[in-house]
Amino acid sequence: MTNWYEPLRAIVSLGSQAEKVAHMGELHAARKRHLSQFFTPDVIARLMWGVVADWLPDRKVSILDNSVGSGRLLQFADPVRYSLFGVDVHKPTIEIIQQAIEAAGFDGSFRHAGMEDIHPRRFDIALINPPFSIHLESPHLQPYDCTTWGRFGPRTSALSHEYALAQALDASQVVVALLPTTFVDKFADGSIPHGEPYSDASRRVVGAFDLPANAFREEGAEVRTSIAVFARYRVRGGILRQPVRDLSTPLPKLQLEWDERRYGEPKLAHQLLDDHGPAITRPVTSQKRVRISHDGRRIILGFECGFTEAMVLNHVLERRIVSQEGQRLPSGFCYAGTGRLDLETYLVQADPIAALRELVRLVKRAGGEPEFAPGFLEHLHQRLRRSARQALPLRHAVWTTGVGAVNMLVAVATKTHVVDTTVWGSPIIKAGQAVQFARQADGRYEYEVRGKRYVVSLDEITTRYSVEKSAQAWEIVHEGLQRRYPQQANQLRKRLLALGIDKWLDWQFQQEDLVELLMKPNGAVAAWEQGCGKSRLAAALILLSGVRHGLIVVEARLVPEMRAELGQILPASDVHVIESPEDLSTLGRINLIAYERLRMPVCRKASRRVTYAHRLRRRISLLVADEGERLSNPTSDQSRALWQLSARRRYILTGSPIANYPRDIFGLIAFTGGDGTAAQPYGYRRGYLEANWLATAQHAERGIDRFRSDFVVLEWVTWEFAESLQDGAKREVPKIGNLPRYRQMLAPHVKRRLVCEPDVSRYIQIEPPAVEVVETDWDPAHLSLYLRTADEFAEWYRDVRKDGRPNNLIAILARIRAVHFAANYPQHGVDGVGGLAQLTSKQRAVVKRLVAIAAEGKQAILFAENPGVIDLIASQLKAKGVETVPFHGGIPIAKRVADKDKRFVGGNATGLLCTKASGRAGYNLPNADYVLFYDRSWTWRIEYQAMRRALRWNRKGQLKVVYFHLPGSVDCYQDQMVAHKRDAMEAGLDWATPELEDEAFLHMDTLLDHFVEDLAKLHGRKVRDQRELLKEAA
Repeated sequence: MTNWYEPLRAIVSLGSQAEKVAHMGELHAARKRHLSQFFTPDVIARLMWGVVADWLPDRKVSILDNSVGSGRLLQFADPVRYSLFGVDVHKPTIEIIQQAIEAAGFDGSFRHAGMEDIHPRRFDIALINPPFSIHLESPHLQPYDCTTWGRFGPRTSALSHEYALAQALDASQVVVALLPTTFVDKFADGSIPHGEPYSDASRRVVGAFDLPANAFREEGAEVRTSIAVFARYRVRGGILRQPVRDLSTPLPKLQLEWDERRYGEPKLAHQLLDDHGPAITRPVTSQKRVRISHDGRRIILGFECGFTEAMVLNHVLERRIVSQEGQRLPSGFCYAGTGRLDLETYLVQADPIAALRELVRLVKRAGGEPEFAPGFLEHLHQRLRRSARQALPLRHAVWTTGVGAVNMLVAVATKTHVVDTTVWGSPIIKAGQAVQFARQADGRYEYEVRGKRYVVSLDEITTRYSVEKSAQAWEIVHEGLQRRYPQQANQLRKRLLALGIDKWLDWQFQQEDLVELLMKPNGAVAAWEQGCGKSRLAAALILLSGVRHGLIVVEARLVPEMRAELGQILPASDVHVIESPEDLSTLGRINLIAYERLRMPVCRKASRRVTYAHRLRRRISLLVADEGERLSNPTSDQSRALWQLSARRRYILTGSPIANYPRDIFGLIAFTGGDGTAAQPYGYRRGYLEANWLATAQHAERGIDRFRSDFVVLEWVTWEFAESLQDGAKREVPKIGNLPRYRQMLAPHVKRRLVCEPDVSRYIQIEPPAVEVVETDWDPAHLSLYLRTADEFAEWYRDVRKDGRPNNLIAILARIRAVHFAANYPQHGVDGVGGLAQLTSKQRAVVKRLVAIAAEGKQAILFAENPGVIDLIASQLKAKGVETVPFHGGIPIAKRVADKDKRFVGGNATGLLCTKASGRAGYNLPNADYVLFYDRSWTWRIEYQAMRRALRWNRKGQLKVVYFHLPGSVDCYQDQMVAHKRDAMEAGLDWATPELEDEAFLHMDTLLDHFVEDLAKLHGRKVRDQRELLKEAA
């Protein structure tokens, strides 16, 4: 034992001083207090050192300990033969060790850091006794197979002992590790295949030695541990696994396959320290000029002298920042002054020019002589004007209580609140206090508190105050851009008339919206309800804008219909359809392409990466995405293709911009309104833009995180879902977290039109449909099959949640799909449960209703999820002499469209039997008298779009919509889901009063329990007995 270690023996581990935990519930808190710090007993340290003590090459051997503690594992090292490196999270201990190591004459480095903050490399040996079962989370974790989703994204979370081993194996030739025996059991047999978790450990392990249970008794811990030894590679032969009965007996000799050569200096590579060399290499010239220019939104500082560069950047960027507890900084945020080099940060200030002058003063204080590049200030002023227009709310008429019709109103505060939450010391309005509001020209209201004036929206007033309400009426809540910029609006109107657009876009509201949409410099979402003429609007946007090349993107099956629609208003030669690589060489004024083709490789043999979107990049000045709600998932291939076009102006046409949950609008407004800009601060790929970025970016947050906290209502969520709001498991309630703020966010970017609002109803009169819900009693055999499937799902799901296993979304969806099949298509069969040979009660009811409709001489559209159901019902109707047209993906598009037009629209067929995927969008079927939903959807948009196929401006008579339900089944859960999603969509988009805001959202297992409970009460039985009887009733 060397003398250099003696001063360190007085150090006592945190774990040995901690109180014993009384039960497992205290374990996590105890680990946080003592950091799982238990020092290795000397006798075990000697055993581990003995494994590597005989390797003495003609050079110094480098040793790594990635949780060094008091250095017990290193105590036998000689400074002549070894260089030592280590890190630890306990600062007092690591400082004492550093002093002892330096005093002993060792080469090496010790840092106050966790293993998650280093990327070690090029070590000979790793001797480790890591903390057990501590949860690590850091953006600096390396993507080993033991890492998983965490707060900082994919591969940013791990258990301490698993990560410590993976890191040591990656950094060192030979590893000797003290680990939990249960962990060693996972890889000690050496049979894990490549690519699976712990495969590297399994491939390199040569020995595992199980220690007695009392090995750590002197540290106050009783835990089963093992010493695992890993070579560079394992030669042919078995793995030595044996218990250690006598701690004083050395471990058996093992074949470790050393490499005597050295491949560079060993490094800890501490990620919070920049040790990659000098950041500034410019020579010192004494030139103090600092040129301020820009590249897009990024401010560029140009220097001629390295000393001036260093001084100015130190003042501007200030200091390095890292994510604090519970925080995740946006990507690219490394310095407190990062926001000072972003033009959008200045645009969000109350006085952007004054804020820019402060940057100039900052450069001067650092010793620089700032000057603006030619055109910089002109660009800033232009960008400021464009941002102001993009941020201005679009004109919007809503059905309200009549409050907004008055110019002056007095309201009483319903709760105490701060007037301006963004300003420290802002006045407070107490509950019961009366406030007078005056309506402004832009539709907002001004009021005065303590001599200072504030402006709020009508929505904020009705949320915080009690207002005397008048009769309901249509009101303009936002006056729009034409009121603010009348001169530009008049210029566009004159051009509209000169081009003759008014001859085919002839409804007044269409022309007004066209002008207002083109006043947006970046773009917007045209959320016209179906039947308002979106196809013609697409062409008008391109023609009136005056761009050289515009592009309309539609679904592949709708290209012929769009082409035909445009052919009615424009010469065929004016529309260029892109269907082959040859069509990319010459573009027209109006170009048309399918989503599917846009993301398709131009030539698979040449390159799979060069797509049509790639070839069209920066060639399109104005983009129109029809049915653009697909942008709700910015990570999909179709969304990426649209983003890749990099069009200067972007417009989305959709009748249902909120495709599913309220969060789905995020991708659309980021695409059209800006990604983390002054006009649209919620960045999808950037941070949430705030004015305080100029002071410091330390408190910046990702736009996705802010959007989620502001608007998304979750019961629980995985980090994978939190990363992008797209993938990963969660339990989400379809409600809006902050309704007034949500409406405020949408106002500048969504141009909403409803068929029933006054400006539209002058041209389109569509009577609201009559809705009927038909509940059909279960057949005993069908109910038995369904309950067995549903219970199997519920039991599996509870086990997954209880065991804490990661949520596999694909597996969850597959299980739910089985439940759906059991309810609506049991003839298909369910694995492990079986199938049903007869028709169900619901299927008989649907067939009966379609026969009755045919007898009336009426026509109906039936929507179902599965093509098998369509074929089954079609065969039943054919046997009864009722002519129908099946319409699903199993039939070629050309044939099914031709049959629809010839036999249903223009023939004698009384039924069009569609799958929702094939028939819900893009077709106009006003001849239908009924729309029947055989089963329900998970998404409100799907049912809405399907129903709107028959609700067209030229229909005659009232449409009847019929839903078929099985009581207590997945139908009821989907009905509730759709109702809540519709309620949230109408509240956020159309300013409707939420009707289900206070209703509890019941999940599927709860609804099923209620159904069985009701049956049990009916029969006077216990719930469990009733359930078992029903399952055995087949």
